[in-house]
Amino acid sequence: MTILETTRQIIQKHKLDEKLSFNPFKDRGQNYFSNHEKFKDSYEKTTNLQNKYENRVPQEWYGLDCSCWPINWLNALEEFLAELEKDSPCFEIHQIKLKYGMARIHLGNLSAEAWKAVDEFENAMSDENLIY
Repeated sequence: MTILETTRQIIQKHKLDEKLSFNPFKDRGQNYFSNHEKFKDSYEKTTNLQNKYENRVPQEWYGLDCSCWPINWLNALEEFLAELEKDSPCFEIHQIKLKYGMARIHLGNLSAEAWKAVDEFENAMSDENLIY
């Protein structure tokens, strides 16, 4: 199976097309980031991913800043990065973040098909309710 096919399966498995019914940045009074099921353990998951992939972040780059992502996005990201290791063993993580309600994934040293997979994966992780 190709990286693009696997990426499509990851997108479907983690239901990345499901949108939030609230904006956690605007509904801060309800403390959604720490209490809501969609964000439960997001901070811990991000920390684990940062530790796991710190050797892939070249000096002077930012790495992962995704603690405000829904947990299903983070689980999908973990699987996606594991698949990238198989496809492009020397890939680098320059920056992974949230911007304008979308995942922004900046990587380096990828195969041509992996670049297509990154585009598709990134586009699947978009939610107007994550615009702050």
